[in-house]
Amino acid sequence: MKKTMLKRLLSALLCLLMLLGAFASCNGNKNTTEETTVAENTADDVDPNALTLDHYRIIVSYKIKDDLRDSARRMVSLLQAYTGKDVMLREDDITAEDASYKEILIGATNRAASAESLAGIESGYVIQNKGGTIIINGVDELATADAVEYFIHNIIRKTGDPQGTISLANDFVLKQPYTDVDLKNTPYTIVYSATLDDSVDTTYANNGIDYEVQLAMDLRDLLMDCGANVTVTTDAAAPVANEILLGSTNREENTAFLKSLDYTQYGTGYVNGKIVIAGHGPATTAMAGKLFKTILSKGTTVSLAPVGARSNGNWILSLPEYEGGVLVSVSECYYNEMLYYIAGTTQEEYEAYAAKLEGLGYTKTFENEIEANYFDCYETKKIRVYMSYSANEKVTRLFVGDPDDVEYPQSSTEKYQKVTDMSITQLQLDYNTNSGGMGYVMTLEDGSFFLIDSGSTTNASAASKGLTNNDRVRIWNTLNKLNKRPDGKIVIRGWLITHCHADHINVFRKFCEVYGQKVTIEKYYECVVPSSVAYNSKNPDFHMAAGRVEKAKNQVKGGFDYVALHTGMKFYQYGLNFEILFTIEDHFPSRLHYFNDASTVFRMTVPDQSDDGKCQVLITGDLFTQGSKKLLQRYTAATLKSDILQVSHHGNQGASKAFYRTVAPSTCFWPCSQSSFEELVSGIGTTSYYVIDRYIYTELGVKEHYTNSDYAVQLPLPYAVGYARRFALPTTDQYP
Repeated sequence: MKKTMLKRLLSALLCLLMLLGAFASCNGNKNTTEETTVAENTADDVDPNALTLDHYRIIVSYKIKDDLRDSARRMVSLLQAYTGKDVMLREDDITAEDASYKEILIGATNRAASAESLAGIESGYVIQNKGGTIIINGVDELATADAVEYFIHNIIRKTGDPQGTISLANDFVLKQPYTDVDLKNTPYTIVYSATLDDSVDTTYANNGIDYEVQLAMDLRDLLMDCGANVTVTTDAAAPVANEILLGSTNREENTAFLKSLDYTQYGTGYVNGKIVIAGHGPATTAMAGKLFKTILSKGTTVSLAPVGARSNGNWILSLPEYEGGVLVSVSECYYNEMLYYIAGTTQEEYEAYAAKLEGLGYTKTFENEIEANYFDCYETKKIRVYMSYSANEKVTRLFVGDPDDVEYPQSSTEKYQKVTDMSITQLQLDYNTNSGGMGYVMTLEDGSFFLIDSGSTTNASAASKGLTNNDRVRIWNTLNKLNKRPDGKIVIRGWLITHCHADHINVFRKFCEVYGQKVTIEKYYECVVPSSVAYNSKNPDFHMAAGRVEKAKNQVKGGFDYVALHTGMKFYQYGLNFEILFTIEDHFPSRLHYFNDASTVFRMTVPDQSDDGKCQVLITGDLFTQGSKKLLQRYTAATLKSDILQVSHHGNQGASKAFYRTVAPSTCFWPCSQSSFEELVSGIGTTSYYVIDRYIYTELGVKEHYTNSDYAVQLPLPYAVGYARRFALPTTDQYP
């Protein structure tokens, strides 16, 4: 990540480009020109001229297509981040007569310099500084987009300074020719890593193969449909002359290609007769695969650069350097955030980075400490860095995004009149018509509510019998029964979804559809799992990506705001403290194998004025084995010990015995039917979770167990054993 290393990478890249030309004439592939990279001037070998970029405007053709327009917009965003000023993006129908601005010409504009720049160029792109006019152009829009990416990463980011000045000689010219690769008439072998999952587990309907494997199959089918001779194998096989390398393999060409990319980049390349399609992780490799399919859509003779790189246009690229440790990988998060995973670092290096951010003008907006785990958030107007350090792992995680894209949790600050005592109510759910479920209502001191999960809708078996699930009505009746607000309004401060399996989110959606105009829902909380992260996890679900949550939002009066969650966040809501202990992001860089392990785990605490202590409730969602293992690696009983525990995954295969022993609750919520509970704890089963459930029931010392099929149960907070209140509610609307 260091600037000096980046300069060395640029020099190495230029050398690589010249060396690769020697390989272009073999294997039936034709290099369209004898030139390789021609650089009359580069930023490394001449005295640079300083160009102040806030004196520029970016010009594109009015005919420009979306992909190239996105590249231009990404440059605008980066220039604005560097200069702190608005940078204009204009179409070429405006005149060039305004002498107060110089121009950066991207693509085939109507300016004469754009056409002149391509004179004698048969393939690839050119970047040129012609008397202060910067020209970025290619033989087509794909090549031009490659050129824009090169300019962003190798000129702006590597030579730019915080004042928005770059180093670029006045007569700078960089020409990058491409190689034409005939995929139809030259046999190719598609190669992916032997470490990937390439077998379908038929015990889970949605489980399959890893993304890179699926991409290999897709490309094989596309090429074979065009008459190509293509085979697929893993990198355990010996290398052959013509290969298409997907993701990260053990091939030298793959390694060299990835070294030439920044961790925010992905792309395609042609190295030693081999095509590389890759990024630093599944998310960016997925983007590279999409890019190559776009290239392939133009024909089976593809034109490739040694390195044709891209970046996600929504990601923040101007991240201050973290000094220390090893940047292992990056992953996409939802809401356009990126996660940087830095291993082998120290607390001192973490604190130095925090001080660096403050020195660069970032404002500290949050801090927290849980045992030897540290969490901080720093922001500018356009960049937010949420960061954490785990002493046990010696790992720093940086979550980088735009604060305008999504909210982080905020504590309630306004004064309020207490109208009721706090409580937690486990919702009653109808197990005769659904496939399971889980839901909790937190009653806050001002009479408002905070909800956790919900339940499932009508399952296929019930539907075939003409039965309908009405648990949305039960939630409505429960809220009205518990409502103590003087104005009688139902105000839901937040609705938190632990993970988006149907039995946790579907009733929320139906509730919004039926009662959205009768209630206020202020916030929607979820650590959303990107599809690329959970691509091959067992039984994934993507309600957010499918637009179902947005539909629910539009059905609620006034809508609601989205709130992102990361481990370590804490917030306060009208007497109740929330603290996030675990999210999907704690698995990274390991792949997610079980979607249940994407569950957000959090604790809620209530001050106990009687003995100056606190009452703690621990919600685990459907936490699975690996998730509970990571929690135990990070926290001790000082954090996990709780008075009230929600047993994970409805009592089915979930958290470990060691996890439950550490939590040591006195009261357990079992989000399952009474009959299922009795079977799970009976001791008749020999599978691991039956044994663990029996342990919880007979050996852990739990004093109370509550299921949720026959009644709702309300526990006043802080809670003393024996003071629970049970009530059953019908599935007909009692509060029209």
